[in-house]
Amino acid sequence: MKTFGPLWQLALAAPVGLYGLANAAVLSAGGIGSLLSARLTLAKPATIVGVAGLLVATSLTLVFVRNAVVVILAQGVLVAGGVGVSMVFTRLLHDSLPSGVRAGAASGVGALSSMAFVFFALLFGVVSQHAGVFRAGWMVVGVALLAGALLVTVDVDRDFI
Repeated sequence: MKTFGPLWQLALAAPVGLYGLANAAVLSAGGIGSLLSARLTLAKPATIVGVAGLLVATSLTLVFVRNAVVVILAQGVLVAGGVGVSMVFTRLLHDSLPSGVRAGAASGVGALSSMAFVFFALLFGVVSQHAGVFRAGWMVVGVALLAGALLVTVDVDRDFI
């Protein structure tokens, strides 16, 4: 969302003064997500389902809501939740691997994530250019659904307590 956030502000004709505040809110949300990730454990299924639902709900806000302030708040929540979930999965990766392969595995996951993001960004750009940012927002909803489903599946299928 840090990369695509201004597209919604442009589409909503948000006041110029809002851009700096929006950028600060979304960038700060990443730090907040890092802090919250320590509390996000797979030992609490209700929390996991709640976070997954929150990710999906805030991503749907980007598709349906046409209020710049609400969209910016949703972007902040989406970034914080995304960072928190990402850190949980990174923690699981590190905890499940022997120390001799952790760095290589984490590097591989990072490289694959970057490649996936480039593909997503290109596709998002094409869709938003031809159909608009609100329709392209469905791609964000899809990623949120996928992340939420993976989070819940990992929580249900394995015992991390």
